Amino acid sequence: MTEARQEGRVLKVLVLNGWAAGDETWARCTFPCDRVFSYVDQLDGLPERALAAAGAVWLVGFSMGGNSALRLLLVAPEKVRGLVLVSTSPFLMEDKSVGWKGMSERRLAALRLGTRLVFEDDASPLFTDASLDRGLAYLRTSDLRAPLRAFACTLRGATVLSRLPVFVFQSARDGIVRPSNVDFLREVFPRATVTWVPGADHNLPLAIPGQIDDAVNRGLASAARADAPSAPCTPALTGFLDLVQLADHPGDVAAYRHFAMTPLAAALYPAGVPTPLDVSCEMARALATQGLVRTLRALRARLPADSSAAWSPFTEACFVDLLRAAAVFETERALDASLSDFVAFRQSGRAAAARTATF
Repeated sequence: MTEARQEGRVLKVLVLNGWAAGDETWARCTFPCDRVFSYVDQLDGLPERALAAAGAVWLVGFSMGGNSALRLLLVAPEKVRGLVLVSTSPFLMEDKSVGWKGMSERRLAALRLGTRLVFEDDASPLFTDASLDRGLAYLRTSDLRAPLRAFACTLRGATVLSRLPVFVFQSARDGIVRPSNVDFLREVFPRATVTWVPGADHNLPLAIPGQIDDAVNRGLASAARADAPSAPCTPALTGFLDLVQLADHPGDVAAYRHFAMTPLAAALYPAGVPTPLDVSCEMARALATQGLVRTLRALRARLPADSSAAWSPFTEACFVDLLRAAAVFETERALDASLSDFVAFRQSGRAAAARTATF
């Protein structure tokens, strides 16, 4: 097993497998991999533990594992350096109320019966009745459409997603993950590279191992070339986003604790960070009087000249992207707009103009 290194830290490649899929699913792939998590591992929360212990990760998800990869992105977006989503949907079941195409209960029952017949003599814990039914319960209920859209409509989310490399592989003949679900992934991930695989069905890791290898290796090579971690939220930047969170949610303990450990907190409050409520009130007043973009620029100006260790040229480029995202939000009052209005704005020419503006 090989490891990819980035800025002296190990960049983990975590693979999340599909429902009732064994390690042989990836037998033809050769990309560096630190661990393959079975669907039972995912149900038991093992990927979350690995993510908590890792400094940075690339996530490769197949089918149910792709859904789990999306969930992990929401758990720790700053740690995820890239995604490879193979036959992936944020919700695998059909939802006739909104015209969402997916599996019917009849299709799910057929999968359950077929899998049991094929593996009835297999003693693996992947194929026990209890495990299979737990997995099916996850497939029925794991709906990440609303959480992903909500995340994309936050300043933190817009900043993360604007830089996150995402590779999507989908077959037009897939009867489990419907091809139309790719439209949702394109909406949420503006940098997504979508590859349509003709003549294949659902099990793409066995059908196109070379293309999946290429996507992972390209991502790792790009990360290795970077002068700093490739995530948009470096330690020097997360403090800005924590302050915005505190302004919107006064006294948010999690955001406060995270902010208190950032270089920005040390620079702004050399004598010690005030209480969560004091920080929230100070930031809320600044936003009310100066607006988001000017407030962020003013905070940046307060960082001392000797903060270069925490503020590299790469970080400066990320900060400019943060200002652009903030401009988009402010220009259309997206912080208070409805989801549909914001999504429509993101797809408009005005959003593109705002993102390319110079600050």
